[in-house]
Amino acid sequence: MVNSITEIIQSNKPQGRVHELKQLSDDFKDEYNKEFDRKLDDINVQIEVERSNTLDYIAKTDCLDKLESEVNHRFDEFIKEAEESVNLDKLVVVKDKVLPVGSRFRERADKIVEERNSSKEPSPNLNGGNSGDDSIHGEPKKSVSQPIHINIRQLQIPKNWSLKDEDDVDAELKLLKRALIEELKRNNNNINLSL
Repeated sequence: MVNSITEIIQSNKPQGRVHELKQLSDDFKDEYNKEFDRKLDDINVQIEVERSNTLDYIAKTDCLDKLESEVNHRFDEFIKEAEESVNLDKLVVVKDKVLPVGSRFRERADKIVEERNSSKEPSPNLNGGNSGDDSIHGEPKKSVSQPIHINIRQLQIPKNWSLKDEDDVDAELKLLKRALIEELKRNNNNINLSL
């Protein structure tokens, strides 16, 4: 298409070939619509995969009864929003929203589990002494909390890296390392990271 336009512009009498631009415009629209449909299909697949992953995670944490309808509703909204998009830019915006929302639902499931575990009362010790459940050799037993799920796209780092040499790689990895350490500190050194 670009070659055809260039050929028209560089011809001896380009004004006599202007009528050819309409056909090129129609060809462009056809190609654009094909690309749009392909991207829409890809994004719908991505939405369904993320919905499935989120529901699987929530089911494993035994929180399906509390979050399933909300998860399905939110991902149905994504599908509707994608289908109502009028251009490729709008589709990309929908695509960029999907993973963070799935991550937030997984974090909510983690918090529900954490609250559920913290609300359980310790069983009373019937023999009056130390049964060994609460300590090992005089050390208090550490509670194990569920890891917080974080998607790497949620981190406060540049989303596009321009790499020309090893120093650029080191600089970008340094930023990534700093962001991951901050997440670890905020989440009690217990996170699951996904790409």
